Amino acid sequence: MILSACSPSDTKLSKQIIGSWSYTTGQGTGIAISPDGSWISTFSPTMHTAGTWQITNGFIFYTTTEDTVNRHPRIGAVEQYKIVHLDEHVIVYTAKGKNYTLSR
Repeated sequence: MILSACSPSDTKLSKQIIGSWSYTTGQGTGIAISPDGSWISTFSPTMHTAGTWQITNGFIFYTTTEDTVNRHPRIGAVEQYKIVHLDEHVIVYTAKGKNYTLSR
């Protein structure tokens, strides 16, 4: 993860987002976000997606580097979400008009 291009608020968000998060609205199992810039979502012992993450201008970008879930793996796919709210217990982000809420 490269923090040199981040604003002070991006640096703060990058520190706050570290940890394990669970979806609160049934959109999936959750995600573990590591300080080394990696993430993983595990669906079963043999099914997961993983990759790298970066926060820039209040958006989190997830790049997929591993995908054992989909028949057509999305390796290299980049997903972008606007962070609406983030504190030590809840994260809310939005993409394409849909809100995603996770808690820990």
